[in-house]
Amino acid sequence: MSEDFMQRIHRMTNAADARRDIEFSDELDSNFNFRCNSELKEAFKQLCKANQASTSSVLKRYMLSCIRSSKIV
Repeated sequence: MSEDFMQRIHRMTNAADARRDIEFSDELDSNFNFRCNSELKEAFKQLCKANQASTSSVLKRYMLSCIRSSKIV
């Protein structure tokens, strides 16, 4: 393997490690608005309710999980 390739891998690994260590403030200073199908929204709300969680808390946990794993599931 070339040195350049290994350096890129090393940088990506360091970046992924850094994302896992990021601590985000609990300050809620921004909104995130998007459109979706009303049936999808209702099904998600019901799933969250069945698991005694708010839709916003579940979406925030998902966002953190994506950031820390560097993957979108």
